[in-house]
Amino acid sequence: MRLHTHLAFRAWLFGTTLTSVLLVGCGGDNASRRSEAESTGASSVAGEGAGAAESIGAQPSEVVFRDVARESGIEFRHRTGFDGHYWFPEITTPGCAIFDADGDGLEDIFFVDGGVLTPGVSTEEARPHHRLYRNLGEGRFQDMTETSGIVGAGYGQGAAVGDYDGDGDLDLYLTNVGANQLFLNTGSGRFREVAKEAGVDDASWSSSAAFADVDQDGDLDLYVANYCLWSQAAQVPCKTPSGEPDYCNPKAFEPAPDTFYRNRGDGTFETATVSSGISASYGRGLGVVIADLNGDDLPDIYVANDGDPNSLWLGNGDGTFREDGLLSGSALNAQGNTEASMGVTLTDLESDGDWDIFITHMTGETNTLYRNEGNGFFEDWGVRSLISPSVPLTGFGTLFFDADFDGDDDLYIANGAVIKSPDAAREPWPYAQRDQFFVSNGGAEFTELLPATTPWLVPEAVGRGAAFGDLDGDGDVDVVVANAEGAPFVLRNESKRGGHHWVGLRLRETDRNVEAIGAVVQLQVDLADGAVTTPRKRVSRDGSYASSNEARVAFGLPAAASSAVARIHWPDGTDESVVLPVLDRDFYVAKGRGLVDRSGTPISSEEWAALGNSGDLVEGAVSSGSGEAGAVAEAAGDDPLPEITLSANIPPLPELSKVDESVAERVRAAHDVLSSSPDLALAWKDYGLALYADAGDEDGARVSLEQAVARNPEDVRSLYLLAVLEAARGETGPSRAYLRRTLEIAPDYTPARIRLGELRSADGDHESAERLFREVLEANPEDSDALEGLGRLARSRGDLAGAVQLLDRAVRSDPSSRGAHYELGLALRAQGELDRARSELEAATRAGRKDLRDPWLLELREGRGGDNQLLTAANQARLAGDLARAEELYAEYTKRKPDDPIGWSNLAAAERDLGKLGAARASIQRALTLDSESARLLALSASLEIKGGNLSGAEELLRHAVRADSSLAQAWFDLGSIQMAQSDRFAAVTSFQRYTELRPADPNGYFQLGEAAVSIGEMDRGREAFEQVVRQDSTQVSALFRLGGLDLREQDGVAAEARFRSALRRNPAWAEAHLGLAHALRLQGKEEEALREAERALSLKPESEGLQRSVTSFKAAK
Repeated sequence: MRLHTHLAFRAWLFGTTLTSVLLVGCGGDNASRRSEAESTGASSVAGEGAGAAESIGAQPSEVVFRDVARESGIEFRHRTGFDGHYWFPEITTPGCAIFDADGDGLEDIFFVDGGVLTPGVSTEEARPHHRLYRNLGEGRFQDMTETSGIVGAGYGQGAAVGDYDGDGDLDLYLTNVGANQLFLNTGSGRFREVAKEAGVDDASWSSSAAFADVDQDGDLDLYVANYCLWSQAAQVPCKTPSGEPDYCNPKAFEPAPDTFYRNRGDGTFETATVSSGISASYGRGLGVVIADLNGDDLPDIYVANDGDPNSLWLGNGDGTFREDGLLSGSALNAQGNTEASMGVTLTDLESDGDWDIFITHMTGETNTLYRNEGNGFFEDWGVRSLISPSVPLTGFGTLFFDADFDGDDDLYIANGAVIKSPDAAREPWPYAQRDQFFVSNGGAEFTELLPATTPWLVPEAVGRGAAFGDLDGDGDVDVVVANAEGAPFVLRNESKRGGHHWVGLRLRETDRNVEAIGAVVQLQVDLADGAVTTPRKRVSRDGSYASSNEARVAFGLPAAASSAVARIHWPDGTDESVVLPVLDRDFYVAKGRGLVDRSGTPISSEEWAALGNSGDLVEGAVSSGSGEAGAVAEAAGDDPLPEITLSANIPPLPELSKVDESVAERVRAAHDVLSSSPDLALAWKDYGLALYADAGDEDGARVSLEQAVARNPEDVRSLYLLAVLEAARGETGPSRAYLRRTLEIAPDYTPARIRLGELRSADGDHESAERLFREVLEANPEDSDALEGLGRLARSRGDLAGAVQLLDRAVRSDPSSRGAHYELGLALRAQGELDRARSELEAATRAGRKDLRDPWLLELREGRGGDNQLLTAANQARLAGDLARAEELYAEYTKRKPDDPIGWSNLAAAERDLGKLGAARASIQRALTLDSESARLLALSASLEIKGGNLSGAEELLRHAVRADSSLAQAWFDLGSIQMAQSDRFAAVTSFQRYTELRPADPNGYFQLGEAAVSIGEMDRGREAFEQVVRQDSTQVSALFRLGGLDLREQDGVAAEARFRSALRRNPAWAEAHLGLAHALRLQGKEEEALREAERALSLKPESEGLQRSVTSFKAAK
């Protein structure tokens, strides 16, 4: 429903009552006293005509925020450098940013500092001391500025975030008074300043900036809003009407033209301000947003100007723009006046498919909502519930977002004066005002929350920039407010959701615009009685004021919602719909590939139930392979992976009287091993393979392989054979699910992709099947099975010429393929080429290959006879712990096949485990004579030397092994361990780093890397490694202990206390952790608690002289 505007009311309110005191622009802020309504807890709005009061804000709300800045570890305090000079730039700083700086999936926080403008201070004191805080999770942040490489210059104003080089790491642009800075993210939260070499070191007084693909060439361009032509030499003394010194009106200085930088795609930008047409006009720019504002699917640029007409630059589609602010109705207010525009944001308030513009203004003016009429024209929409409350305040950072997930966007405004308020003139820096929060009542009606009824509202401060994003991973939007000359607010959203559902989306593009900045998302939500659509959301980081938001869109959904479909309009103009399999979850969606994890790997719908909001698989779930293509996960109608219940019921031995005795013995041996070791996944697998390949018992094989998978979800061969078995008995749904899982673990196994394509083709999902076959051809353009599949699809849709072409290629690639000949014959017959068709059909009857080329099945079928039974039985005995029996069988195998190095190497391993090192060395030497270049044998030989204490000899063997095969993870780990033992710690860091790259899911590797890095003084690298251990396994108390020690080294008692307490919750009897906690408490001045913890440590280890000395020290300090 479209609500009436209230232009008459607005004209009445401002036509006469404020004309005597209203001065346009920041410096003209001469506020009337705050409304008495604030003290009553009700937001009062003058009624039309007689001006009667209408209370709209007295009732309590379900929206709750809490400032957690200090408790979360954030100790930043902004500096303006104010010393009585009233330098004009002091009044416009600072901004802030929320972004994942270190790529760990958690949103970090960046705070802009101002600096000191008065000449004569040291360079270090004058420069801005920006701070970057790493999100540690669990509500904790840690200052990572010193290791980040971010060093401020000039006088700080704002921040913009974007991946301008498309490498997947988010880069940071800082606006200054003086040359702007561009910090290129080189990975893991480390930055390098490149503004000059990139060509974006604008030396103007810049305020806000925004990254977006303005010219639609696939990479992010940069728009910089510049403010005034100011210098210290141009500063003039300004005063309030009562004669006190104060900051100037911006009209005292000429506006500075904005700057538009076009991304060249090579890491540099060209200044395109003139060539794009943007230099044609300009004002004193403070806020900027980039979106399609006139419905032509081209990016437009809107600039909020302070005291000048706002600018609307409409894209022409050729990289140029035309200014249309005045004609569009978005440059002036309803009375035709310019206003002091500060912050800006967009919203689709009416859910009518176009973007409305909201702008914050100064005291004595109203915040403005320009309603988009859908034809490129705007109307100053006098939204009554947003007008009067804004009159006494000066707004800056702002955003519409759904705080309580009720489906309607609420509004936050950060406020702070720009000239002295009469009732605060005696304060040291008298510009503090209260922030505002407006709860949506639906449509364009809002209720302002007031301090009298809203205990969580933050105290007055000089609010400037505000950034918005999910800091704690619970789905809702948190708020960071950058306050001038003070501490920031970090507002954790603790709103009651009232049963409402929610969905969060982060988009990924395959091109250089990695975050899909500029995309638009809308959800179709299924309810019991039909479907509804949500308002649209933009994927952006722009807007607010001098700040950068998280590029995530979050939707509140009805309590009755059961599922949703995301309708995405990508920046390149294409549209895509993606089914969201569950609610109350964050999703990553990649263009053309559907649901993916945070790394960009496509992932099946059922696995989203195992995903955390960071986009990583939670503990106990299996991570996906890195090369899986999107068609694997996208098809609708696929069954979820079958749920398998753990069971110890072993399928009985089948009838074996008709098989060769050696084969029967192999099946019985596998059954015996499984009977003695029913908890071993490999024992279930071996019995299943024996039943399938040796006994032909497919039902027994299926049951056994299911139990193998239940015990080892990454057993890819069992998963694949289950897919084959399910398809053979007509259960195509489970077969598809097993094939998807196979491809997630082994994305390069082509037969699995072919089989999945064939099943989807048979089920009528031709589009997905075609994508799968084409993905195979991308790796091997002449794969005959994929060509055959595509040819079959082409024939089914009547494209006979295309089918013949594809199938011709298939039979040329593999003349032995029966299916390719047969399909070609059918296609030729349909074309009327009967003679050639007959020839191909006859060729099909002679062709030797009737099945899919499948190395895994071929290996299984051909490897079950002869002496392989001895090797299998020996392996099973070793797995069961019967080393003596394993040694005996391996020895017998080497007698039968003395030239097989595998037998000798397995025998050596069994002998090593039995402690027969001399015999083991002889066996491994025999294996090496047969295969002297085998890296695996070299590594095995090294393990013998380690067991015998010959570390130098083992190190030399391992070096040879990893040179021969750098993918031997265990060899790298053993090499690193030896290097640590021999104090070659720099080399150990390299070895453990390589191990973690090969085995990224093993926390022990990261722990050893952390130990090695700390031992050579690389504390930050060590910290990163220990933090990775904790992320992978929160029960790793040793890593928590090491992190606590590093926190103590940095004098961070609060963080150290949290680490040691977490370790002690898991191991309360750890004396050293109690002592660490004591030191952490001591750092915070908690001497009595510290002494108690030190005494507790000594009680656990009373014999420890070190602990005795520590307790004595604590007592003396107390």
